[in-house]
Amino acid sequence: AYLGRDGFRKGMDLYFKRYDGHAVTCDDFVAALADSNDIDLSGFVRWYAQAGTPQLSVKRMTDEASAITLDFVQHVPETAAKTPRDPLPIPISLGFLDAAGQPVATSLTPNGPSADEHVILMKNAEHRQAFYAGSAMASNAVLIPSLLRNFSAPVVLDDDLSASERLHVMAHDSDRFNRWDAAQTLAADAIIAEATGGGRLDADAAALSGAYRKVLDEADLLDAFKASMFALP
Repeated sequence: AYLGRDGFRKGMDLYFKRYDGHAVTCDDFVAALADSNDIDLSGFVRWYAQAGTPQLSVKRMTDEASAITLDFVQHVPETAAKTPRDPLPIPISLGFLDAAGQPVATSLTPNGPSADEHVILMKNAEHRQAFYAGSAMASNAVLIPSLLRNFSAPVVLDDDLSASERLHVMAHDSDRFNRWDAAQTLAADAIIAEATGGGRLDADAAALSGAYRKVLDEADLLDAFKASMFALP
C-alpha cells in the first residue's frame, strides 16, 4: 500500500537475494524493503512488536471553501498487559466520488499534481490533510471520501459517512473492498434496526435494494464478488 507494486517487488527481490536458504526475522524483511527503496521504515517494526488493533477515526472538516479537509486520529487500545501504546505508521489509501459515482481527481496542494487516489502515511496519533479538487470544489459539488481503499491497513475504521453516502459507495465505488464493506455495514444496520423493533434507518429498504440491484446488473463484476456482497455480515 505504501511502497506501491514496483517498490514492494524491489524489496522482495532483495529479500530473496540476501536471505534465500537462511533463517530470517521480521526485521530482515522490513530492512530489505527499506534498503531497496532507500526509505526509512523503522516505524513499521512496531506493527510486529506491539499488540492491539489500531482504531482509526476520520472526520471531515468544512471550514475551507477551496478544499476538503480530513482529520485522522488513531488510538491503539490497551491490552491486558497495560503496556504503553505508541502510534503506528498507517498507510491510508483514499479517493473521492462525485454525485454520479465517478472518481474525482484531487491534489494535496492547491496547484499540485492531481490523482484519483492518494496514499497518506499517518505517522503520529493525529494527522490533518487537505485535498484540492479544483473545478469540483468551485461548483460546490459534494465529494464522498472512499477511505482505506483495498484495505490498505488492518485497522478498525470509524468514519462520518451517512447511510446515503455509504449507499453511494456501495453502488459506485471502483474499489471492490469498499463496496463490500459498505454493504456489510448497511446490512448490519438494517438487521439490528429490525431486531430491536424496527428502528428508523437513514437508508430505507428501497434504497438498499436499489444498490444491491445495481451490483447484480454490472456485467463486469465476477459472480463470486456479487455473492460476497450478499453474504450476511
